[in-house]
Amino acid sequence: MTRLLRLFLMTVLVLSLSGAIAIAAHAQSIYVVTDNDNASAQNTTSLYQYISGTGLVECTPSSSCTPTSIKHSPFKTGSGQDGLGGGSFGLPGVGIATTDKCAFVVNAGTNSIGYSKAPFSTWGVYTAGITFNPSLGGSVAIDNAHSVLYINDTAFGSEGSIEQVKFNADCVIGQLSIIASNPTHGGIAHGMVVSPDGACVFTANADGSVSSFTTKPLGATSGSPYASLGYSNYGSVPISAATTNDNWVVFDDMGGTSELFDAYAYNSSCVLSSDTLSGPINPSGSEAIYGSSTFTLVPAASGPEHIYTVGTLSGSMAADTYMGGGVVVSNSACTNQALAGWGSNFDYPGADAYAASSATGTGVVVAEGSFMGTASFIGGAKVSSSGCFTATIPQLVGNESFNLLSLVTVANPSE
Repeated sequence: MTRLLRLFLMTVLVLSLSGAIAIAAHAQSIYVVTDNDNASAQNTTSLYQYISGTGLVECTPSSSCTPTSIKHSPFKTGSGQDGLGGGSFGLPGVGIATTDKCAFVVNAGTNSIGYSKAPFSTWGVYTAGITFNPSLGGSVAIDNAHSVLYINDTAFGSEGSIEQVKFNADCVIGQLSIIASNPTHGGIAHGMVVSPDGACVFTANADGSVSSFTTKPLGATSGSPYASLGYSNYGSVPISAATTNDNWVVFDDMGGTSELFDAYAYNSSCVLSSDTLSGPINPSGSEAIYGSSTFTLVPAASGPEHIYTVGTLSGSMAADTYMGGGVVVSNSACTNQALAGWGSNFDYPGADAYAASSATGTGVVVAEGSFMGTASFIGGAKVSSSGCFTATIPQLVGNESFNLLSLVTVANPSE
Protein backbone atom coordinates (compact mmCIF):
# COMPACT_ATOMS: atom_id res chain seq x y z
CA MET A 1 0.00 0.00 0.00
CA THR A 2 1.41 3.41 -0.98
CA ARG A 3 2.01 6.17 1.52
CA LEU A 4 -0.57 8.37 -0.22
CA LEU A 5 -3.21 5.64 -0.07
CA ARG A 6 -2.52 5.20 3.63
CA LEU A 7 -3.23 8.87 4.08
CA PHE A 8 -6.70 8.36 2.66
CA LEU A 9 -7.38 5.59 5.16
CA MET A 10 -5.87 7.14 8.32
CA THR A 11 -4.84 8.05 12.19
CA VAL A 12 -2.59 7.56 15.16
CA LEU A 13 -3.05 9.16 18.53
CA VAL A 14 -5.85 10.44 20.78
CA LEU A 15 -6.30 12.24 24.02
CA SER A 16 -9.30 11.39 26.12
CA LEU A 17 -9.86 14.98 27.21
CA SER A 18 -12.03 15.50 24.12
CA GLY A 19 -13.52 13.53 21.34
CA ALA A 20 -10.95 14.45 18.77
CA ILE A 21 -7.22 14.70 18.84
CA ALA A 22 -6.76 17.42 21.50
CA ILE A 23 -4.25 18.81 23.92
CA ALA A 24 -4.61 19.59 27.60
CA ALA A 25 -3.03 22.49 29.41
CA HIS A 26 -1.61 23.12 32.85
CA ALA A 27 -1.84 26.51 34.53
CA GLN A 28 1.94 26.84 34.53
CA SER A 29 3.16 24.62 31.73
CA ILE A 30 2.15 22.56 28.72
CA TYR A 31 3.27 18.94 28.41
CA VAL A 32 3.17 17.27 24.99
CA VAL A 33 3.06 13.49 24.59
CA THR A 34 3.83 11.85 21.24
CA ASP A 35 3.36 8.42 19.71
CA ASN A 36 6.61 7.65 17.90
CA ASP A 37 5.26 4.57 16.07
CA ASN A 38 8.68 2.93 15.89
CA ALA A 39 8.83 -0.33 13.94
CA SER A 40 11.31 -3.22 14.06
CA ALA A 41 12.98 -1.77 17.12
CA GLN A 42 10.93 -0.66 20.10
CA ASN A 43 7.89 1.58 20.06
CA THR A 44 8.25 4.59 22.33
CA THR A 45 6.46 7.74 23.34
CA SER A 46 8.22 11.00 24.13
CA LEU A 47 7.35 13.70 26.65
CA TYR A 48 7.96 17.39 26.04
CA GLN A 49 7.47 20.46 28.21
CA TYR A 50 6.85 23.95 26.84
CA ILE A 51 9.23 26.25 28.70
CA SER A 52 8.56 29.96 28.31
CA GLY A 53 11.35 31.68 26.41
CA THR A 54 12.76 28.36 25.22
CA GLY A 55 9.93 26.47 23.54
CA LEU A 56 9.35 22.73 23.57
CA VAL A 57 12.01 20.70 25.37
CA GLU A 58 12.15 16.91 25.45
CA CYS A 59 12.17 15.71 29.07
CA THR A 60 15.31 13.60 28.91
CA PRO A 61 17.35 12.96 32.09
CA SER A 62 19.64 15.92 31.28
CA SER A 63 16.84 18.34 30.32
CA SER A 64 15.56 21.40 32.17
CA CYS A 65 12.05 19.91 32.53
CA THR A 66 10.32 19.95 35.89
CA PRO A 67 9.54 18.08 38.07
CA THR A 68 12.46 15.64 38.13
CA SER A 69 10.17 12.58 38.12
CA ILE A 70 9.19 13.16 34.48
CA LYS A 71 12.75 13.41 33.15
CA HIS A 72 13.03 9.97 31.51
CA SER A 73 11.85 10.51 27.94
CA PRO A 74 11.62 8.55 25.70
CA PHE A 75 9.89 5.64 27.41
CA LYS A 76 9.13 2.19 25.99
CA THR A 77 5.47 1.32 25.50
CA GLY A 78 5.96 -2.26 26.71
CA SER A 79 9.06 -4.40 26.33
CA GLY A 80 9.63 -5.55 22.75
CA GLN A 81 6.48 -3.87 21.39
CA ASP A 82 6.49 -2.30 17.92
CA GLY A 83 4.58 0.31 15.97
CA LEU A 84 4.14 0.30 12.18
CA GLY A 85 6.69 2.91 11.15
CA GLY A 86 4.03 5.11 9.57
CA GLY A 87 0.37 4.21 10.02
CA SER A 88 -2.74 6.35 9.63
CA PHE A 89 -3.11 9.97 10.75
CA GLY A 90 -6.86 9.58 11.38
CA LEU A 91 -6.62 6.80 13.96
CA PRO A 92 -6.14 8.08 17.52
CA GLY A 93 -3.52 5.60 18.67
CA VAL A 94 -2.79 7.07 22.09
CA GLY A 95 -5.22 7.90 24.88
CA ILE A 96 -4.67 9.50 28.27
CA ALA A 97 -7.27 9.03 31.00
CA THR A 98 -7.64 12.27 32.92
CA THR A 99 -8.91 10.72 36.16
CA ASP A 100 -5.95 8.51 37.02
CA LYS A 101 -3.48 9.88 34.45
CA CYS A 102 -3.28 6.58 32.63
CA ALA A 103 -1.61 6.37 29.21
CA PHE A 104 -2.64 3.80 26.59
CA VAL A 105 -0.64 3.39 23.37
CA VAL A 106 -1.38 1.27 20.29
CA ASN A 107 1.55 -1.02 19.42
CA ALA A 108 0.11 -1.99 16.05
CA GLY A 109 3.18 -3.91 14.88
CA THR A 110 2.86 -6.42 17.72
CA ASN A 111 -0.96 -6.29 18.20
CA SER A 112 -0.91 -4.94 21.72
CA ILE A 113 -1.81 -1.97 23.92
CA GLY A 114 0.86 -0.52 26.18
CA TYR A 115 -0.44 0.93 29.44
CA SER A 116 1.15 2.99 32.20
CA LYS A 117 0.36 5.34 35.06
CA ALA A 118 2.03 8.76 35.37
CA PRO A 119 4.91 9.52 35.40
CA PHE A 120 4.97 6.68 32.80
CA SER A 121 8.21 5.03 33.88
CA THR A 122 6.77 1.47 34.00
CA TRP A 123 4.64 -0.08 31.25
CA GLY A 124 2.51 -3.21 30.96
CA VAL A 125 1.14 -4.86 27.82
CA TYR A 126 -2.40 -6.01 26.98
CA THR A 127 -2.84 -8.43 24.06
CA ALA A 128 -6.12 -10.35 24.50
CA GLY A 129 -7.99 -10.67 21.20
CA ILE A 130 -6.36 -7.73 19.39
CA THR A 131 -5.39 -7.87 15.72
CA PHE A 132 -4.59 -4.49 14.19
CA ASN A 133 -4.52 -3.71 10.50
CA PRO A 134 -0.92 -4.26 9.29
CA SER A 135 -0.93 -1.10 7.14
CA LEU A 136 -3.11 1.35 9.08
CA GLY A 137 -2.82 0.39 12.75
CA GLY A 138 -5.66 1.01 15.19
CA SER A 139 -6.97 3.46 17.76
CA VAL A 140 -8.22 3.92 21.30
CA ALA A 141 -10.77 6.15 23.01
CA ILE A 142 -11.52 6.53 26.71
CA ASP A 143 -14.62 6.92 28.87
CA ASN A 144 -13.07 8.67 31.86
CA ALA A 145 -16.18 8.61 34.02
CA HIS A 146 -16.37 4.81 33.99
CA SER A 147 -12.68 3.83 33.48
CA VAL A 148 -13.42 2.10 30.19
CA LEU A 149 -11.06 1.83 27.22
CA TYR A 150 -12.39 1.32 23.69
CA ILE A 151 -10.11 -0.32 21.12
CA ASN A 152 -10.69 0.03 17.39
CA ASP A 153 -9.56 -3.35 16.07
CA THR A 154 -9.17 -2.56 12.37
CA ALA A 155 -8.45 -6.09 11.15
CA PHE A 156 -11.83 -7.73 11.72
CA GLY A 157 -12.07 -9.25 8.23
CA SER A 158 -13.04 -6.48 5.83
CA GLU A 159 -14.63 -4.52 8.69
CA GLY A 160 -13.54 -3.08 11.98
CA SER A 161 -14.64 -4.03 15.47
CA ILE A 162 -14.89 -2.02 18.68
CA GLU A 163 -13.74 -3.74 21.84
CA GLN A 164 -14.51 -2.58 25.36
CA VAL A 165 -12.24 -3.25 28.36
CA LYS A 166 -12.03 -1.91 31.90
CA PHE A 167 -8.91 -0.46 33.55
CA ASN A 168 -8.30 -0.02 37.26
CA ALA A 169 -6.85 2.77 39.39
CA ASP A 170 -3.34 1.56 38.55
CA CYS A 171 -4.19 1.77 34.83
CA VAL A 172 -3.95 -2.03 34.42
CA ILE A 173 -6.24 -3.43 31.73
CA GLY A 174 -7.15 -6.99 31.00
CA GLN A 175 -8.56 -8.19 34.33
CA LEU A 176 -12.04 -8.36 32.79
CA SER A 177 -10.71 -9.15 29.32
CA ILE A 178 -12.99 -8.15 26.41
CA ILE A 179 -16.43 -7.15 27.64
CA ALA A 180 -18.00 -6.92 24.20
CA SER A 181 -17.09 -6.76 20.54
CA ASN A 182 -19.13 -5.53 17.63
CA PRO A 183 -18.21 -5.02 13.94
CA THR A 184 -18.67 -1.55 12.53
CA HIS A 185 -20.33 -2.93 9.38
CA GLY A 186 -18.95 0.05 7.56
CA GLY A 187 -15.50 -1.05 6.51
CA ILE A 188 -12.33 -0.48 8.52
CA ALA A 189 -12.90 2.33 11.01
CA HIS A 190 -10.83 5.51 11.06
CA GLY A 191 -11.40 8.01 13.85
CA MET A 192 -13.36 7.12 16.99
CA VAL A 193 -14.84 9.24 19.78
CA VAL A 194 -16.78 8.58 23.00
CA SER A 195 -19.63 10.92 24.01
CA PRO A 196 -18.96 12.97 27.17
CA ASP A 197 -21.35 10.84 29.26
CA GLY A 198 -19.75 7.60 28.05
CA ALA A 199 -23.04 6.31 26.64
CA CYS A 200 -22.13 6.37 22.94
CA VAL A 201 -19.19 5.56 20.66
CA PHE A 202 -18.97 6.95 17.13
CA THR A 203 -16.64 5.87 14.31
CA ALA A 204 -15.72 7.16 10.85
CA ASN A 205 -15.50 4.30 8.35
CA ALA A 206 -13.40 3.61 5.26
CA ASP A 207 -16.43 2.99 3.02
CA GLY A 208 -17.63 6.59 3.50
CA SER A 209 -20.13 5.83 6.25
CA VAL A 210 -20.21 6.52 9.98
CA SER A 211 -21.30 4.21 12.81
CA SER A 212 -22.77 4.68 16.25
CA PHE A 213 -22.81 2.30 19.21
CA THR A 214 -24.40 2.13 22.61
CA THR A 215 -21.98 1.13 25.34
CA LYS A 216 -24.17 -0.65 27.92
CA PRO A 217 -23.98 -3.22 26.47
CA LEU A 218 -21.83 -2.42 23.45
CA GLY A 219 -23.80 -2.75 20.24
CA ALA A 220 -24.60 -0.95 16.99
CA THR A 221 -27.61 1.36 17.02
CA SER A 222 -30.64 1.01 14.79
CA GLY A 223 -29.76 2.36 11.36
CA SER A 224 -25.98 2.08 11.79
CA PRO A 225 -23.93 2.50 9.68
CA TYR A 226 -25.17 5.80 8.30
CA ALA A 227 -24.39 7.24 4.88
CA SER A 228 -22.51 10.55 4.82
CA LEU A 229 -23.37 13.44 2.51
CA GLY A 230 -19.69 14.27 2.12
CA TYR A 231 -19.08 10.85 0.60
CA SER A 232 -22.26 10.59 -1.46
CA ASN A 233 -21.96 14.13 -2.86
CA TYR A 234 -18.18 14.53 -3.17
CA GLY A 235 -16.59 11.12 -2.64
CA SER A 236 -14.90 12.42 0.54
CA VAL A 237 -14.34 9.84 3.29
CA PRO A 238 -14.97 10.72 6.97
CA ILE A 239 -11.73 10.50 8.96
CA SER A 240 -11.64 12.27 12.33
CA ALA A 241 -14.48 12.82 14.81
CA ALA A 242 -15.44 15.08 17.74
CA THR A 243 -18.54 15.67 19.85
CA THR A 244 -19.96 19.13 20.53
CA ASN A 245 -21.63 20.87 23.45
CA ASP A 246 -25.08 20.60 21.79
CA ASN A 247 -24.97 16.80 21.31
CA TRP A 248 -23.82 16.57 17.72
CA VAL A 249 -20.91 14.53 16.42
CA VAL A 250 -18.76 16.16 13.72
CA PHE A 251 -16.67 14.29 11.13
CA ASP A 252 -13.94 15.80 8.93
CA ASP A 253 -14.26 14.46 5.36
CA MET A 254 -11.01 13.97 3.46
CA GLY A 255 -10.86 14.59 -0.28
CA GLY A 256 -11.03 17.40 -2.82
CA THR A 257 -9.35 20.79 -2.59
CA SER A 258 -11.34 22.29 0.29
CA GLU A 259 -12.78 21.37 3.67
CA LEU A 260 -15.93 19.29 4.25
CA PHE A 261 -17.64 18.38 7.51
CA ASP A 262 -20.52 15.97 8.14
CA ALA A 263 -22.37 16.44 11.43
CA TYR A 264 -25.13 14.34 13.00
CA ALA A 265 -27.39 14.98 15.98
CA TYR A 266 -27.45 12.09 18.43
CA ASN A 267 -30.08 11.22 21.05
CA SER A 268 -29.94 9.41 24.40
CA SER A 269 -30.06 6.08 22.53
CA CYS A 270 -27.04 7.13 20.40
CA VAL A 271 -29.13 7.09 17.22
CA LEU A 272 -27.88 9.58 14.61
CA SER A 273 -30.09 11.93 12.60
CA SER A 274 -30.11 15.17 10.62
CA ASP A 275 -26.89 14.70 8.65
CA THR A 276 -25.71 18.24 7.95
CA LEU A 277 -22.97 18.95 5.41
CA SER A 278 -20.80 22.03 5.84
CA GLY A 279 -18.77 22.93 2.78
CA PRO A 280 -16.96 22.89 0.56
CA ILE A 281 -15.29 25.45 2.82
CA ASN A 282 -12.60 27.61 1.28
CA PRO A 283 -11.09 29.50 4.22
CA SER A 284 -9.75 33.01 3.90
CA GLY A 285 -6.14 33.54 2.92
CA SER A 286 -3.71 32.44 0.27
CA GLU A 287 -2.92 29.03 1.78
CA ALA A 288 -5.07 26.26 0.34
CA ILE A 289 -6.50 23.61 2.68
CA TYR A 290 -6.92 20.16 1.23
CA GLY A 291 -6.41 16.57 2.18
CA SER A 292 -7.86 17.51 5.58
CA SER A 293 -8.00 14.41 7.75
CA THR A 294 -7.35 15.63 11.29
CA PHE A 295 -8.87 18.42 13.31
CA THR A 296 -9.29 19.39 16.94
CA LEU A 297 -12.44 20.91 18.38
CA VAL A 298 -11.89 23.09 21.43
CA PRO A 299 -14.65 22.28 23.95
CA ALA A 300 -16.79 25.14 25.24
CA ALA A 301 -19.54 25.09 27.84
CA SER A 302 -21.92 26.78 25.40
CA GLY A 303 -21.94 28.77 22.19
CA PRO A 304 -19.55 28.52 19.22
CA GLU A 305 -16.53 26.21 19.50
CA HIS A 306 -13.21 26.69 17.69
CA ILE A 307 -12.08 24.03 15.22
CA TYR A 308 -8.50 23.83 13.89
CA THR A 309 -8.20 21.78 10.71
CA VAL A 310 -4.97 20.42 9.25
CA GLY A 311 -4.53 20.12 5.49
CA THR A 312 -2.49 16.94 5.37
CA LEU A 313 -1.74 17.29 1.66
CA SER A 314 -1.35 21.09 1.66
CA GLY A 315 0.91 21.56 4.68
CA SER A 316 -1.39 24.18 6.17
CA MET A 317 -4.03 24.83 8.83
CA ALA A 318 -7.40 26.56 8.92
CA ALA A 319 -9.27 28.22 11.81
CA ASP A 320 -12.94 27.23 11.67
CA THR A 321 -15.92 27.64 13.99
CA TYR A 322 -18.64 25.21 15.02
CA MET A 323 -21.76 27.39 15.21
CA GLY A 324 -24.15 24.82 16.68
CA GLY A 325 -26.84 22.74 15.01
CA GLY A 326 -24.25 20.79 13.02
CA VAL A 327 -22.93 23.83 11.13
CA VAL A 328 -19.19 24.49 10.64
CA VAL A 329 -17.99 27.71 8.99
CA SER A 330 -14.65 29.30 8.28
CA ASN A 331 -13.66 31.92 10.83
CA SER A 332 -13.90 34.90 8.48
CA ALA A 333 -11.66 37.03 10.68
CA CYS A 334 -8.77 34.57 10.26
CA THR A 335 -6.41 33.54 7.49
CA ASN A 336 -4.93 30.11 6.86
CA GLN A 337 -1.51 29.27 8.26
CA ALA A 338 1.26 27.57 6.27
CA LEU A 339 3.40 25.19 8.33
CA ALA A 340 7.10 26.03 8.20
CA GLY A 341 9.25 23.34 6.61
CA TRP A 342 6.50 21.47 4.76
CA GLY A 343 7.91 19.78 1.66
CA SER A 344 11.49 20.37 2.72
CA ASN A 345 12.13 18.85 6.14
CA PHE A 346 8.82 17.04 6.66
CA ASP A 347 6.24 15.47 4.35
CA TYR A 348 2.91 15.24 6.14
CA PRO A 349 1.39 17.18 9.01
CA GLY A 350 -0.54 14.75 11.17
CA ALA A 351 -2.64 15.28 14.27
CA ASP A 352 -3.01 18.76 15.69
CA ALA A 353 -3.60 19.67 19.32
CA TYR A 354 -4.86 22.79 21.03
CA ALA A 355 -3.01 24.31 23.98
CA ALA A 356 -4.04 27.14 26.27
CA SER A 357 -2.05 28.35 29.27
CA SER A 358 -1.91 31.61 31.17
CA ALA A 359 1.84 31.25 31.45
CA THR A 360 2.76 30.28 27.90
CA GLY A 361 -0.01 31.62 25.71
CA THR A 362 -2.26 29.77 23.31
CA GLY A 363 -1.46 27.78 20.20
CA VAL A 364 -2.04 24.77 18.01
CA VAL A 365 0.72 22.16 17.98
CA VAL A 366 1.06 19.79 15.03
CA ALA A 367 2.85 16.47 14.58
CA GLU A 368 4.94 16.63 11.41
CA GLY A 369 5.86 13.23 10.03
CA SER A 370 8.91 12.75 7.87
CA PHE A 371 9.27 9.72 5.64
CA MET A 372 12.41 10.90 3.86
CA GLY A 373 14.84 9.24 6.28
CA THR A 374 15.15 12.29 8.50
CA ALA A 375 13.73 12.99 11.95
CA SER A 376 10.14 14.10 12.33
CA PHE A 377 9.22 17.53 13.70
CA ILE A 378 6.71 19.24 15.98
CA GLY A 379 5.44 22.59 14.74
CA GLY A 380 2.28 24.67 14.71
CA ALA A 381 1.08 28.21 15.23
CA LYS A 382 0.23 30.68 17.97
CA VAL A 383 -3.42 31.66 18.32
CA SER A 384 -5.01 34.97 19.35
CA SER A 385 -7.91 35.40 21.78
CA SER A 386 -10.24 35.50 18.77
CA GLY A 387 -9.01 32.08 17.64
CA CYS A 388 -6.91 33.28 14.69
CA PHE A 389 -3.33 32.28 13.87
CA THR A 390 -0.76 34.95 14.64
CA ALA A 391 2.65 33.33 14.01
CA THR A 392 4.23 29.94 13.50
CA ILE A 393 5.69 27.98 16.42
CA PRO A 394 9.39 27.19 15.89
CA GLN A 395 9.88 23.59 14.82
CA LEU A 396 11.34 21.08 17.23
CA VAL A 397 12.95 17.89 15.99
CA GLY A 398 11.12 14.79 17.24
CA ASN A 399 14.36 12.91 17.83
CA GLU A 400 12.83 9.54 18.62
CA SER A 401 10.93 8.98 15.38
CA PHE A 402 10.88 9.34 11.61
CA ASN A 403 7.14 8.63 11.66
CA LEU A 404 5.59 11.02 14.18
CA LEU A 405 1.91 11.22 13.29
CA SER A 406 0.11 12.31 16.45
CA LEU A 407 0.48 14.07 19.78
CA VAL A 408 -1.57 14.89 22.88
CA THR A 409 -0.88 16.28 26.35
CA VAL A 410 -1.39 15.56 30.01
CA ALA A 411 -1.93 18.43 32.45
CA ASN A 412 0.51 17.14 35.09
CA PRO A 413 2.49 14.02 34.16
CA SER A 414 4.24 13.79 37.51
CA GLU A 415 1.38 12.05 39.35
